[in-house]
Amino acid sequence: MSSAACRGSSARNGLRLAHLTVHARVARGSDSMFAWPDTWWRTFAPKLVGMGLLAKGDCEELNRRPLAGAHKPERFVQCPPVCELIARKQ
Repeated sequence: MSSAACRGSSARNGLRLAHLTVHARVARGSDSMFAWPDTWWRTFAPKLVGMGLLAKGDCEELNRRPLAGAHKPERFVQCPPVCELIARKQ
């Protein structure tokens, strides 16, 4: 849903955006957050195979080995941003 559609839907339902912020995280190899991309790929990669966007062999290889850099503090991954929205009933 686009931000304009979200605003329109919110307004129609009597809501007003009161707060909007973005949380950005960088996970280092020694952080527990570093497990997030590994878990995400294990969940999402089979869907890419089903859509014909990833070869089955590549998916199997990805699931056979841990994400490169896991447990190495000098390695890091930029996690996707998370948007926090708080709306109040008007």
